[in-house]
Amino acid sequence: MKTLWAIILIFVLTDNLTGQNTRKNTFPIRITVCDSINHEPLFLATISLTQDNHKIIAGSSDAQGEYLFPSVQTGVYKLKVSFIGYKTYTDTIRITGDFSRHILLAPDQVVMQEVIVTARESHGMTSSSIIDRKAMEHLQPSSFSDLLELLPGGRSADPALNQVNPIRLREAGEGSSSSDYDVASRGVAFFINGTPINTGADMLYVSGEASTDDRKRSTVNRGVDMRSISTDGIEQVEIIRGIPSVEYGNLTSGIVKIKRKMGGNHFNARFKADESSKLVYLGKGFEFPKRQIKINSDIDWLDAKADPRDNLENYKRLTFSLRLEKTWKTGPYNIFYSTHADYNGSFNTEKIDPDINRHKEDSYKSRINRLSWINNIEWQSENQT
Repeated sequence: MKTLWAIILIFVLTDNLTGQNTRKNTFPIRITVCDSINHEPLFLATISLTQDNHKIIAGSSDAQGEYLFPSVQTGVYKLKVSFIGYKTYTDTIRITGDFSRHILLAPDQVVMQEVIVTARESHGMTSSSIIDRKAMEHLQPSSFSDLLELLPGGRSADPALNQVNPIRLREAGEGSSSSDYDVASRGVAFFINGTPINTGADMLYVSGEASTDDRKRSTVNRGVDMRSISTDGIEQVEIIRGIPSVEYGNLTSGIVKIKRKMGGNHFNARFKADESSKLVYLGKGFEFPKRQIKINSDIDWLDAKADPRDNLENYKRLTFSLRLEKTWKTGPYNIFYSTHADYNGSFNTEKIDPDINRHKEDSYKSRINRLSWINNIEWQSENQT
C-alpha cells in the first residue's frame, strides 16, 4: 500500500513541475498595427505567427489596432501582418520574453499611366473636339451616336437603335422628333476622308407622317442617321461646333470629320453582345512599304432590338469598305492618290403580333442602301506642313 501511494505522489509532483516549466517558457506578445501616413489604427488586420514546424497562430486586430497573443512559447517565429489595400508586412522574430511591436503598414498604391477617355478640346474661332481610337476602344460603341458621350456635356445613355439618331449640336428646344426646332441636325455636315455624306435623297415627305409612329424611324429632313455609321473602321473623329473655314460648305451648325484607318498588317475583330444588340466586325490591313501602297478592308454587321423580348421590332446594319492609298514621290513633290468603295445598308422592320392583334395586319419595312466610290488626288510639296 505504501508503494502505491509513493508512485501516485511521484506522478503528481512530476506533472506540477512540468506545468511550471511550461508556463515559465511562454510569454505574451502584443502587436499594434497602424497606417503609415496618418498613424490611425487599422481594425481587423490579420496577424499570424508561424513556427518552423508550420504551426500557425493567428488573430485580428481590434478597433485600437492591437492584438494580444496571451501565451506563446519561446522560439523563432515568422510574423506576418496583412490588410486589404496595404502592403503585407513580414519579419522573423525570436521570443525569449515579453514581446511587443508597433507596425506601420504602407498603402499599396497602383500607379497607372495617363489614360484619356474623353475628347480632346481645342479652342479658336470655333470649338472642336478630337476623339481618337483609344477613347473609342474604351467606350466600345455600337454606332457613331455613342461617341457623342465623349463631348463636353455629353451624357451616357442606353442606345436607342429603334429610331433615327440625328446629331444635336448647338440645338435649341427639347430635340424631340415633333419639335419645330428639330432642324439643327440638317445643318451638320459629315465628311469621311474629306468627302461629304450626301443626304439630298432624304428631302422627300409623306403627308401625315408626323402623326404616325413611323416618324421616329424617318430620316426625312433630319440629316445623317448616326446609327448607319460603324465606328470600328475609324481612326479619328473631329467634331467642329460652329462654322468652320470656307473650305467646307452646305452647313449651318457644325461639321464632323471622320478619318478612316489606313495601312497596317493587323487583323482586327470585335464581337459585342448586350441585352439589346449583337455586333460583329472584321477588318484587315495590308501595307507594302516598297511600293508605298496601303490597302484596308472591313465588314460590320449589327442586329439590334428595342426590347430583347420582342422579335417583331428590329434594326439591322451592314457595312463594307475597301480602301486603297498610293504615294508617288516626284522630286520636291508628293502625289497622294486614294480610292474608297463603300456600301452601307440600314434595315428597319416592325410588325404587330397577329396572335394578339384584333385589327388588320399592319407592318413597317424600311431599307436604305448607300453605295459610294470616292477618288482623291492630292499634290503636296515636301516643305508643306
